[in-house]
Amino acid sequence: MASTTTANAGIRPHKFFACVLGAPNAIMGAESFSDSENTMTQKSRVGEVVDGRYKLLGPVGSGTMGEVYVAQEGKGPYVALKLVMDLDPSMQARERFMREVTTLNRLEHPNIVELLDFGFEDKTGTPYMVMDLVMGDSLHRFPSRGRMSVDLVVHVARDVCLGLAAAHNQNIVHRDLKPANIMVFPENGGVGVKILDFGLAFVRDTDTKLTKTGTMPGTLPYMAPESLKGEPLDGRTDLYALGCIIYELLTSHYPFPGANDTQIGMAHLTQAPPKVRKTVKDVPAEIEEFILKLLSKDPKDRPQTAGEAAMELTDLIHSLGLSAPKTTHSGPSKNPVVDWGILPV
Repeated sequence: MASTTTANAGIRPHKFFACVLGAPNAIMGAESFSDSENTMTQKSRVGEVVDGRYKLLGPVGSGTMGEVYVAQEGKGPYVALKLVMDLDPSMQARERFMREVTTLNRLEHPNIVELLDFGFEDKTGTPYMVMDLVMGDSLHRFPSRGRMSVDLVVHVARDVCLGLAAAHNQNIVHRDLKPANIMVFPENGGVGVKILDFGLAFVRDTDTKLTKTGTMPGTLPYMAPESLKGEPLDGRTDLYALGCIIYELLTSHYPFPGANDTQIGMAHLTQAPPKVRKTVKDVPAEIEEFILKLLSKDPKDRPQTAGEAAMELTDLIHSLGLSAPKTTHSGPSKNPVVDWGILPV
């Protein structure tokens, strides 16, 4: 896949869709940035210059650890700048931040968000990250609209596997793969895919100190049984989450629902994986079989690597004749538009 379509100096910063690392509300339509200022948890810093380099042009959104702005260095391209606000002054907190950016800095792949820069503000010591700013939409917006077409879901899932394979090859496990952390966008006449937010990622065999916190990292509807049980994790944990995501995109429902966290957790641990074709009849049996494999309780019964899963999906694309999604150009500006193929549930 070619490099992503990034915002550049020829685009007015309040007229594009932006989705950036670690900001669950970071999806902007054609409204001005001022319309989203209620997502910011502290006083807006729009107009300020971070570290003497990056001027903050407008807010994008806020997450649990900080706030994200559209920024620009001089007359360079627009970027996404995340200010990490809730780190305590302890050396471990600073080490955790450095571990996150170092992990991201190791990952260079078309299907993974790119870390461009990071540092600490001179006056306050506030950590910041700079990422590429991409026009697109995150997958968490889709289930509420309807279900995605099989063709689109399989192509997106294949690209997610390619990104995961790049991370897993460096012993990096995402641990929080979910629709909000996967972005899709128009690219070269088709659809591009990027994995976002490696804030909970860890490097296997090296991150024991920082990951033994007594908590279960992740988002419950997508957490694998081994994560819930506190067992060792590897790349197959991310593949289980991908199975949950594929099921949700095809049906608009979680595979393991529940009235509360306890019920959801027990469903992951004890209930058999649901069959997609009971809900959506037009899903090919081969796709259902692949999803059930991803959702196996025992990691040994899942694809053993993300690369293997990507190959299986590629084979399914060819054998089932699944069409690649297309990008069209419409409207007065002739901006690229994707037909997401949203279908009624």
